[in-house]
Amino acid sequence: MGIFHGISKPDIRGLIENRDIDGLLRSVTNNDYVAFSEVIQALKLMGEDVLQPLFRATNDANVRVREVATLVLGELRDPRGVEYLIRLLADDEWHVRFYAVLSLGLIGNAAIEPLITALRSPEQDVRRGAARALGELKHHRALPALIDTLHDQDKFVRTTVVWALGELKDPQSIDALKEAIRDPDPGVRARAAIALNWVKDLATVEPLIEALKDENSGVRMDAATVLGDLGDSRAVDPLIQVLSDKNSGIRRVASIALGKIGDLKAVEPLIHTLKDEHWNVREGGAIALGVLADSRAIDPLKEVLKDLEFKYVQAAAQDALQRIQSRTGTHQSAPGP
Repeated sequence: MGIFHGISKPDIRGLIENRDIDGLLRSVTNNDYVAFSEVIQALKLMGEDVLQPLFRATNDANVRVREVATLVLGELRDPRGVEYLIRLLADDEWHVRFYAVLSLGLIGNAAIEPLITALRSPEQDVRRGAARALGELKHHRALPALIDTLHDQDKFVRTTVVWALGELKDPQSIDALKEAIRDPDPGVRARAAIALNWVKDLATVEPLIEALKDENSGVRMDAATVLGDLGDSRAVDPLIQVLSDKNSGIRRVASIALGKIGDLKAVEPLIHTLKDEHWNVREGGAIALGVLADSRAIDPLKEVLKDLEFKYVQAAAQDALQRIQSRTGTHQSAPGP
């Protein structure tokens, strides 16, 4: 006999037929996700009658009840639910906070002004959640308020604001993101580098080049990645310098970035990476040389084919030689034993 023998499941169908809203909310206090979904759909179809019970439920001691209330308020898309959802951005449970962000996004434009106001909340979780929701909404009306919030005292709020600015992809945010890439917190600086890529404006190249010298390896890596994506030749010499970075992962990313930019000035420095002590850097150099497809790399790449210990490096060199052959029409003989 199972340990749950004698414990009856809630009669959800009966609760729906009786329009027992509080009973439906209470029926999801276990982990029956089928019932959970069924209750959400039933409450959604009950219209305005559910609003007041849902508002009360956002303050319920049971997390499952708060989850249902949060999700249904989003599905109803009623602006009257916005103030309750904003309060839930500071909920003790992370998934309730996450659902509140999603639901505010579903409500849409009616949530924008309250969310802008919430950026000034004394609760850091509310400020962070408001920034996240505004990023999801992608409405340019939020731009000035988000930029102002870049000076928030909490680093996690600032990181989320930078992400939101990246989501907006508005060139008017470039100056603010340039400032964020000098933030005291490395997490904010790294996110700013990524956001500058999303804005897709060549005015972002210089601050990203500056970020290649950041003391934090994550910031340097993100900056090198973004500079490769932007493809601006101003980044070639700085990225060549980064090929000497103490972090092997950054040296690899810089190699790939140089290949993407496509400036043949990088060929000789990339050839030197084929002798790097770390196999991932040698692989990155081979990949970049294949993209550049310059015949000067043929003999060095043939030497790399002898690297039998690291198959990924050997495969990258083989592919690079084939690319060079395809572009130049040069026949590549197989390396000797």
